[in-house]
Amino acid sequence: MRKRRFSLLLVPQDHGEVKRLWATSTHVWIVMVCLFMLLATTAFLAVQYLGKAKDAVALARLRRENSYLIDQLAVLDSSVSVFKAQMADLMEREKTLRIIAELPQIDPDVRKVGVGGQRFEGLDGPAMSLDGPATSPDFTMADVDQLLRQVKLEKQSFQEVEAVFRDNRERLEHTPTIWPVAGHVSRGFGPCIDPFTGRRRPHQGLDIVNRVGTPVIATAAGRVAERGRKSGYGWMVVLDHGYGYQTAYGHLDSIKVKKGEQVKRGQVIATLGNSGRSTGPHLHYEVRVNGQHVNPMKHILPDIIVD
Repeated sequence: MRKRRFSLLLVPQDHGEVKRLWATSTHVWIVMVCLFMLLATTAFLAVQYLGKAKDAVALARLRRENSYLIDQLAVLDSSVSVFKAQMADLMEREKTLRIIAELPQIDPDVRKVGVGGQRFEGLDGPAMSLDGPATSPDFTMADVDQLLRQVKLEKQSFQEVEAVFRDNRERLEHTPTIWPVAGHVSRGFGPCIDPFTGRRRPHQGLDIVNRVGTPVIATAAGRVAERGRKSGYGWMVVLDHGYGYQTAYGHLDSIKVKKGEQVKRGQVIATLGNSGRSTGPHLHYEVRVNGQHVNPMKHILPDIIVD
């Protein structure tokens, strides 16, 4: 079969000679294939270039974000270090408070279970960033997790210490510790001669002498358990302070409280008198612990002076 031939005329702009180029169909196909391959290669290279440019932009953005996160992680790690130092100081204070409260120290194994945890032992070193080594987020988060558990344990310990202090404060408020009335002691606690019989008998309190009408105060917080006249005591008041403590105030002139009333330490509950089996104006003051009479002087603070 005869090949088709094509001619290409080259006509100059001036009056030069017209040139004619001849090509067969095979030549035309070869040129077209070459042009197609050239275009395909150009398109491929353009796509590759654009892709790399896009990746470079994304990489630069990631580097900026990574740098920002590294800075934030460093700030967090610094804050955690400060918090750990403060927590260590708090733990020392907690140990001291437990000693004061007479509480046993937290067992080291219990403390270890309470605040310990996996420290990512599989990690051999700090994490690596695109720009070099950085603080490991895993280690920082492990520190945060440890601190959270430590705070929980310390909170429980402080609540226990607080409960003891609160109970001790309430116990102290309800423990007789002051003089019930101004005056001087005419008769102490223990065996003595009864002025009415001349016989030796137990004296179960203190006799404090002063003028009739001198205010008598509660020596601790409590509740009025008894009020009224009683054989030998005359007008009297008995306060129940709880914790096994009771105080009694006898030979009163007047009573300022009602039965069942709650009173505070230092509150006026009566006035000194000469009622009942008495040889003169005075207050008979008793302290009872679990139903047993004890020397009231043991329940008067030494720095409190009788006027």
